[in-house]
Amino acid sequence: MKHITITTLAAMLLGTTGAFAAESAAYTKPSGFVTHTLKAGQFNLIGLTLHEPIAVSGAFETVSGTTLTDSDVDFTTALTAGKTYILEVTSGELVGTIQVINEPWTANTITTPDDITATQDGGGQPLLALKAGDTYQLRAAASLQQVLGDPAVIKGSGAVGSADVVWVPDGTGGFVRYFYKEALGGGATWYNASTNTAVTGDIPLIYADAIMVQLKSSSPEVNLVVTGSVKTGRVSLAVFNGFNLLSN
Repeated sequence: MKHITITTLAAMLLGTTGAFAAESAAYTKPSGFVTHTLKAGQFNLIGLTLHEPIAVSGAFETVSGTTLTDSDVDFTTALTAGKTYILEVTSGELVGTIQVINEPWTANTITTPDDITATQDGGGQPLLALKAGDTYQLRAAASLQQVLGDPAVIKGSGAVGSADVVWVPDGTGGFVRYFYKEALGGGATWYNASTNTAVTGDIPLIYADAIMVQLKSSSPEVNLVVTGSVKTGRVSLAVFNGFNLLSN
């Protein structure tokens, strides 16, 4: 069984006395770290419960199909090219709904993979929908390299058959497998196990999904430490036919 230890900044401060008693305090969202103990010879299910900081927040002025506009924000400067972001709706009928945001984006618009502005389905039935004036926030998705390390904290090898493997949901009910490939002449990098090709760029991990870390029986136990901030509020997730591994 996988063991998880959670330590937050708030918990560490509970033992602090005296110094703050006479001073006013400023509060930020709780942050800290989670330690996942990965056991050898099994699949270890991991949910990302700590997250990247909020990069952008605001309210949409217009919503049309998959195009969402906020003229108060310049997304080209606020967001980092090549990164994957997670849109979180924070008010309105779809509060808690998330969408994965990738390039291209423009100065004032982002594009969602799904139309969450529709008010009727194909049969004419009313649906909950995103509307102009609804608020949102955007945060970068964590990456496999960031969470599992580069160099990796799990066992690498020259071939996937003797390496530990990370199973990342592909969004359609399947998985993409990755391992840390070590070359005989030196050097190592993350590889796609199915295509046996080196990974270029970040491998985004969407926090609503759970990943599986498969350790070989000969691998050492790993204490995987994940840092970040706590996401408060609810999350609304869509599920599909097949296995749905949901992070908590």
